Amino acid sequence: MTDKIDEYITDARKFIVQGKTFEDDGKAKDASNAYLQVCLILQKALKELNQDDKRRSPINKVLNEYTDKVEKLRGCYVSSKILNETIEINEDEKGYSFSKIFGRCIDDTTTAVRVEDPYIKSKSQTINFSVFCEFLVKNAKNLKMISLKTCTTDCNDIIQNLKESLAERNITLDINYGDFHDRLIRFNNGWEADLGRGLDIYKFSPPGAIGFTDYSLRKCKKNRIRIFKIS
Repeated sequence: MTDKIDEYITDARKFIVQGKTFEDDGKAKDASNAYLQVCLILQKALKELNQDDKRRSPINKVLNEYTDKVEKLRGCYVSSKILNETIEINEDEKGYSFSKIFGRCIDDTTTAVRVEDPYIKSKSQTINFSVFCEFLVKNAKNLKMISLKTCTTDCNDIIQNLKESLAERNITLDINYGDFHDRLIRFNNGWEADLGRGLDIYKFSPPGAIGFTDYSLRKCKKNRIRIFKIS
């Protein structure tokens, strides 16, 4: 008897075939969109599998493969990358919430966001990422997937809580680990942010202090952020 996981795998295979056809026809954007559906379906399958289920490993392997394909194909159909603004933030400057920095990058067409930041590791860095995800949830009404590429994390409990909370809103959090240095955020509606310090923009604010929950009131670290429009 076919179970729900088998149905997910069958659906994913259909999109793989569809994506391969688009690739063969030179339609990189359509192929990328088809493979994104593969990733979303496999994430749903993983959420329903027990941790000791032997199917998790091969599904994870295919998920990582097609996550990489989505990114590589995306580079094939991006025709121009125009600098929209350079934001220079001085040491101890305030007023730079995620909304102020990235608000222009979010609209109702935003369904997927990819964060590449090697230092989502410490508790404060992981909480910053969680707050950024809150910003996405609040402003991207049709968001389906957040992808994080980072080096390592010391806060698996926070990450797991974040995954479960996003899943309750039908948003998948996909995490890949690897060695790299660039820090950027890609929004699938045609925006990209090049981050000098990644999401580690803010100085520590102790619990109860002004700026602890409202990042617009928190002191920033000196850094530069470049916002690009892609067409």
